[in-house]
Amino acid sequence: MKTTTPESREFVDVQNSSSPKTDEMKVLGELVHGAKNFEMLQKKSELNSEALNSILEELENKKLMRVEQKQGILGQKIELYPTEEGIKKYYS
Repeated sequence: MKTTTPESREFVDVQNSSSPKTDEMKVLGELVHGAKNFEMLQKKSELNSEALNSILEELENKKLMRVEQKQGILGQKIELYPTEEGIKKYYS
C-alpha cells in the first residue's frame, strides 16, 4: 500500500496541476469561469491594468479569447469571452 504525504512528489504534482501556473492561464481561467469584463478580471486576477491589458492582447492574438462590442443604453459595452481553443487550452 502506498501512502501519499505532503512531502512526496505525487502530492505536489497534484496540487500544482490544479492551479494556473502563469498569469496568462489565470486570466484565461477567469474568462472560462464567467468573468466577462476588464474590471471583473482585474479584481479576480489582482493584476494591474497594464499587465492585464497586455495579457488580454496576447490571448486575443493567440485566438484564445474574443472581444464583443455591444451597444447598450449607457453606451458601448465590451465583453470578453474564451474561444473553444482557449477553453481546450485551459483544461489541457
